[in-house]
Amino acid sequence: MPPPSDGARTRILFVTHSMVLGGAPRSLDLLVRGLDHDRFECVIACIHPTPEVMEFHLRSGVQVIAAPGIGEFPHTTGGWLRFWNPRHLIALTRSILRYRSSVAATLRLIEEVRPDIVHLNSVILAAAAEASRRSRTPLVWHIRESVVRGHLGLRRRWLRRKVQTLPDAAIFLSQDDMDRLGPRSPNWHVVPNWTPFDVGNPDRDGARQRLAIPQEARVILFMGGYNRMKGTDVLLRAMPLVRRDVPEATCLIVAVEPPSPRAAARVARAVLPFFGIRSDIQECERLLSAGGPVITLPFLSDTSDIFAAADVLAFPAREPHFARPVVEAFAHHLPVVASDLGPMREITEEGVLGILVTPGRPDELADGLIRALSGDESVAAMTEQAFPAGLRRFSPEAGRVAIERIYAEVLA
Repeated sequence: MPPPSDGARTRILFVTHSMVLGGAPRSLDLLVRGLDHDRFECVIACIHPTPEVMEFHLRSGVQVIAAPGIGEFPHTTGGWLRFWNPRHLIALTRSILRYRSSVAATLRLIEEVRPDIVHLNSVILAAAAEASRRSRTPLVWHIRESVVRGHLGLRRRWLRRKVQTLPDAAIFLSQDDMDRLGPRSPNWHVVPNWTPFDVGNPDRDGARQRLAIPQEARVILFMGGYNRMKGTDVLLRAMPLVRRDVPEATCLIVAVEPPSPRAAARVARAVLPFFGIRSDIQECERLLSAGGPVITLPFLSDTSDIFAAADVLAFPAREPHFARPVVEAFAHHLPVVASDLGPMREITEEGVLGILVTPGRPDELADGLIRALSGDESVAAMTEQAFPAGLRRFSPEAGRVAIERIYAEVLA
């Protein structure tokens, strides 16, 4: 249990849902580190208290506690539960049955921590939002995902109602994400993810040597691991087309996680291929076997080397969501080729700051990557504009000011 607040600082309880390292933990880490610690005291509660996530947040110098009794209600482009899938239907039923106990667990957590503000780090934490409202604790709900319509739209309407009525402030990463839960409420705000822009002069040769990448390679960086939603399979299908024009093209895939060790996952991996169904990992490994140089790395909290070693960033997502790697590419003066989806249009200012291609089209993705690797003057102009535009919109200072202003409003 955290000690009582010293009274001089505002205590914020962050509730996070991540069970593996990726964009959401990194975004929360940057938020916590960016706040003025003379004014704010941060406590992070992990509803999936895996050792890697707990240890990652502990490195930010704040108190981290386990809160496994709080459930989630997934209904986003990153994953949602389908009625026709028996395993999904069981999980959906479990989520519904756990709702009341999740509210109770959150109320106990709030009673223990006694925060001045509860800050939820995901839209899927609806039960925690309900508990925060019942406890009369000011609530900031960070909607870091894009919500899907689903089969009938019932769950989206239910979530929309929660986001409209429960929080004192809701934060969206893009206007597109806000529109998916619209019509907007007066206390809804758009605050994009941010990233440090003081990256200095990249040591390209040294970074490639440390990552065992040939100096002559033309490196295409992809930060999405083996994930169909983020378009890994589209990129792997595009690579043979790219190599026809750029034979030295090499794909660097970051955030590749090992297969789940759970028994159900092992059985699914063994049985489903007989019915023509493969997991994201199995499909990517099948495409990798076609040949061509591909380098894979796990999640890295320090991304300086991979951006220094790269020549272009690819983000071929199939579903709309905020693409932090695109913003990081701006900070590292890298050209960007990304899917033409709502959040990406906002980040790239309708393609002014990067090349946009049709989602799910390896041929268009290959054409964009070839342009970026060939020294096209228009691509160079985009890249030159991207750094100052990104610094203005996505710097830590801009994000910190926006978040602290929202905290002041909900406390007022």
